[in-house]
Amino acid sequence: MSNQEKICKAIVAGDGGVGKTSLIYNLIGKDENVKFTKGIDFEELSIKLDENISLEIVFWDLGGQTQFRYFQGEFFDSANIILLVFDLNRYTSFLNIEQQWLELIKKNKLEKSSILILVGNKADLGQTIDDKEIQKFAKLNKIPYIKVSAKNSENIIQLKELIISLTNTYFKNH
Repeated sequence: MSNQEKICKAIVAGDGGVGKTSLIYNLIGKDENVKFTKGIDFEELSIKLDENISLEIVFWDLGGQTQFRYFQGEFFDSANIILLVFDLNRYTSFLNIEQQWLELIKKNKLEKSSILILVGNKADLGQTIDDKEIQKFAKLNKIPYIKVSAKNSENIIQLKELIISLTNTYFKNH
């Protein structure tokens, strides 16, 4: 039997300062100081699904500052997974998931062709956004939600497993 490699494009989107780069570094096991993302950056994660199938996830780390938004829409094209990341302690970052990032996804008609995952980051700092509001938003938009801390690795393994599981299902159906 031949070996098969599947390549997954994973967009990581959200406002500046919500911890997208830290989240990616934690997911791939990279231990470096995180720098401000100017526009876009890329990181890869290789996973062996079984003896014949490997999965290469290419994370597209989008800078969250508004000055980068004018050109980012085109990066969403052909995304298999989109992680929508917000800071559990910055309400505006949560509101912008719906008002800006989800709108960008809908504008590019990706809500039906890509897997969306809502990620509440910085759980290590507590939480000021009401969980019920987050759950309501996730349910209304049919997006799985997970709360993590990129700083102390809380639920990072669960997020990685969710990404792998949903990606595997995605490739079986497409």
